[in-house]
Formats: sequence, C-alpha cells, structure tokens
Amino acid sequence: MKKRNRKSGIIKGRSTAFLVSMAIHAVLIILAGGFVVFNIVRPEPKVFEPVEEIDRPKMKLKKLQVKVKENSRPRDSTERITTKTTLVTEDVQLPPMGGVGDGLGGTGVGGFDIMADMEQMTLLGGEASVGNDLLGTYYYFQQFRDGSSTSIKGNRNSRFTSLLQEFFREGWDAAVFSRYWRAPVKLYATQFFIPSTISSVAPDYFGDTRRVEAAHWLAHYKGKISHKEGGRFRFWGTADDYLYVRIKGKTVLDGSHPAWRPENYAEWDRYAPNEDQMYPIVNNSRFRWGVGSWFEIEPGETVEMEVLLGEHPGGTFRAMLAVQEEGVEYPDRDPYPGPLLPIFKTAPTPRHLVDQIQYMLPPGVVDITNGPVFSRY
Repeated sequence: MKKRNRKSGIIKGRSTAFLVSMAIHAVLIILAGGFVVFNIVRPEPKVFEPVEEIDRPKMKLKKLQVKVKENSRPRDSTERITTKTTLVTEDVQLPPMGGVGDGLGGTGVGGFDIMADMEQMTLLGGEASVGNDLLGTYYYFQQFRDGSSTSIKGNRNSRFTSLLQEFFREGWDAAVFSRYWRAPVKLYATQFFIPSTISSVAPDYFGDTRRVEAAHWLAHYKGKISHKEGGRFRFWGTADDYLYVRIKGKTVLDGSHPAWRPENYAEWDRYAPNEDQMYPIVNNSRFRWGVGSWFEIEPGETVEMEVLLGEHPGGTFRAMLAVQEEGVEYPDRDPYPGPLLPIFKTAPTPRHLVDQIQYMLPPGVVDITNGPVFSRY
C-alpha cells in the first residue's frame, strides 16, 4: 500500500514527471510566443521605387486686356495742384513735362508722343513724322485725278513747264496741281539728298503704281525749320531735273537742270553779285552746284520752308541740297573745286542712309554727317 506525503499532498512517483512536463510546455509556449511576436511585430524593410512622371494638365492663361478710352488724355502738365494740410497750405507749380500733350507732330496717342523709327526713313522720307520734318505730296501729271490720261507726254512738253510757271506765279500754290493725280501716301523728309538714280525712285517711295512712265512728276514738301543759335545761311543745290527751295515765302535756290527750267521765270535773281560761279559736282562733270541767296534765321526763330523736287522726261533723277553758314571755314573738296559743305538736314542722318549715299556718290563731294541741324526742338 502506497504511502502519502502528508505535508505536500502529492503522490510519490508522479511529482518529477509532472514538473518535467510543465517545464517542457513552458519552454514551448515561450518559443511559440517569440516566433509569433518577432514575425508579426517586426515589419519588413520598405523598398522605395521611382514613381513614373505624372502628366499634369497645364493652365491656360489669357492675355490681360486693358480698355483705354479714346477721349482720355492726361491732365495738363502746367496745371496747378494744391496740397492742403492742417498747418500749411502750399501751391505747387509743376514744370512742363516732355512728351505730354499733342506731341511733336500732333499725332500723339493718349497725350504721349510716338516717335517714328528713323530706320524706316528713305531718301524721299518716311511715312511717319519724327517731329521735325517737311511733309511731301506727290503729283503725277500724265493722269487726271479720275485716272484719265492727260496730254502731258514727251520729252519737251510745254504744258508741264507752264504749270511750273503758274505754280511759282501764284506763290507756290499747290491748288494749281489740283486737277492732276495725287498719291495717297505722304512722306516726311528730314533731308533732300538723292544722288543720281533712276527716275522711278519718287513714284516708288510714294506708292504710285498707276503711272504710265516715271516722268512728269513733282513732289512738294512743306514744313518749319529753326536754328538754336541762329545765323546767316545759303543753300547749294543741284538736280536732274528740278530742285527749288523757298524760305519765309521767298525762293532762295533754283538748282534745277538748265534744260528744263520754265522760260521767263524771273521770281528769283539767280545769283547774287560776284557769286555766280557754279562748281562741278565732280571733275569734268557737266552737272554743277547752283549757289542760292543768303537768308537769316534769328536764334530759336521758326520759319516756313518749302522744297519742290521733280522729273521732266524720265530716265535718271538727282536732287542734292547742301547748306553753307556764313563765317564758317570749310575744307576744300579735295580733289574737286569748291568747299566741302554739309548736307541740309532737320535731324541727324540715320546710319543706313549714310551708307546708301556713300555707296551712290564718290567720296569728297559733300559732308554727310556734320554740319548744322535745323531742328525746332
């Protein structure tokens, strides 16, 4: 008969196996729990892969448009503006602002000047004013204003020269030409220096596409000139065929070709005493400079000026206008006779016209870049 342990109440022979079993189960539970924890709690390391480029839609931007009222113009620059404070009341007089108002040629937009691009200037002028120039109108005498043909044709047409006589006799009144075709294009010229070229140069620049031939045309320019210091001046000119200049209502130069001048034209005493020498343009040339009459301009004075250019029979055309100032010493035109004079201009000659004139004219004939500028501004 087995004995019982009275103190522990455990049957002898079973205690050791029970303890061993409990220990094994505890170890297994711990191992199983560790396996689950470490496999569930510990995450796998993340691997980042590049994302393909996303096609994002672009915003469509609209151009900002600002409406400007046509009748809007800035406040007069000379208007008095009064500022008031609690202590002092003071009148502030603003100085005149350049570039505000009607503009140099009266063609400003919104009161501000739009200056023409001198790079667009041609030998006969540009289609936009630079603010100080002469406005030219082109007439073609082989057609009337309605496009019908006239009787003015041929190399020696007395009707054409009689029209010139009437024009001069009426005080350079362009109404004499009102029956004849007039180009809609007008050109603003700052100088009159066209070396020998084809006679279609003016019709082409004025847009005369209706002409029958490049003959019997005139270009009449009118404007105002000034000189800051003033002085006494005279023009030198030559043309093939017509070049006339008028200052203050008086003809001061006839540089036209002798063969095509109107008969009995006595408005101008052609040469002043002891000044009747006409220098050839170049050596042994049949074309010569015509010397004009002296005229005066007071400092800052604005005077009226008119220029008439024209072609009679067609073929070639030339009109070159230079200016001489009294009291100024000019170098000789080496190797040609006479002084080296500057060309007449109301604005500096743009670079592309300097190059064009130099290409068309032998060196030493005139001074293209120096000399006075007869500008009103």
